[in-house]
Amino acid sequence: MGESEAAKIQRLIRDGLDCFGTNDVSQAIACWDEVLAIDPQNAKALDYLEAARGDGETKPPDVGPDDAGDEEPEREVTRLLEQAQKLLGNDDLEGALSLFHAAANRDPDRIEIESYIDMVRGRLVQRYRDRVGDTGVAPRMVIDPSEVTGFDLAADVGFMLSLVDGKTSIDELIALSGMDVFEALRILNELVAAGIAELES
Repeated sequence: MGESEAAKIQRLIRDGLDCFGTNDVSQAIACWDEVLAIDPQNAKALDYLEAARGDGETKPPDVGPDDAGDEEPEREVTRLLEQAQKLLGNDDLEGALSLFHAAANRDPDRIEIESYIDMVRGRLVQRYRDRVGDTGVAPRMVIDPSEVTGFDLAADVGFMLSLVDGKTSIDELIALSGMDVFEALRILNELVAAGIAELES
């Protein structure tokens, strides 16, 4: 049985994000153009293409004069988006992602915010992969288990740490955790940066 249109669109959207994360913008655009050839009104592809063709510097829309009662929330969302774009320009992907999430929480109906979030996540996945290097390596804990409670770890971080045994590879940890690749790699990077776990060179 062949690939359904919906599955193909989903694959092309993800392939485009992966290419964008590795700075292969032309290939990302090609993937999203192919999506539009199948579904000309696909909102995600349209948003991603707008941002990609502006090299990720697409400015957030200005607040209009109408709906004065919504002016302050809209102004706050616009301010967050402008700050996030500045952080992107400074290559502060984690900071930008945080601000995009803050903007999305204030205005969940703004589709373009979700597109920014997906693009930054794609870039961060590549960055996290570069940091960990060989994903066949098995991380190991470098602190005494009795010291873990002193780090006040979030539940998902603690769960990932419970899987780290010095024998299970990063690829296996991602699969065992049930997390998406972004979250799993983010947490592993945090554990290494905090000095709780280490990777063999």
